[in-house]
Amino acid sequence: MSSNILLNETVAVFHKYGEDGNGKALYTVYKLTNVRLENRDSVYSSNRGMKPYDGFKLFFSTDHSIAQNESEENLEFISPTAWDSLDETEKRHFWTVTEHDLVSRYTEAFLDGMSLNEMKNSHEFYYVNSAIPCRSRGRIKLIEITGRGRSLTSE
Repeated sequence: MSSNILLNETVAVFHKYGEDGNGKALYTVYKLTNVRLENRDSVYSSNRGMKPYDGFKLFFSTDHSIAQNESEENLEFISPTAWDSLDETEKRHFWTVTEHDLVSRYTEAFLDGMSLNEMKNSHEFYYVNSAIPCRSRGRIKLIEITGRGRSLTSE
């Protein structure tokens, strides 16, 4: 049996790379295919009662998964530190993910020109807490991205 049988989903990652002059977040969008996204539904207790505290795990295999930009060019994963050191021309060939980035199963927005706030009002989004590259013989084989919450409203 093929090891990629569980890597059959497609998601969009919105990588926050800065802010404009008005403090509005700027994002680069990546489409990740042949990945696995697991929901982690849970609750926590507060003085106001039970509150949802949903989370997720996203698995990206460097052997089977594909990352693409809006031009559908295949991209290679690099660390956020390495990505930050590249000039704008070089960044177009790589992808990265950091804390506070967003993940969504809604990938049609990748093509239909919907704004991020419009998408947040009607689709599930997860906030990235961490991205951990797992190495085998010095080479990244799997990237495990984890996060929290589903946002169905604009922030």
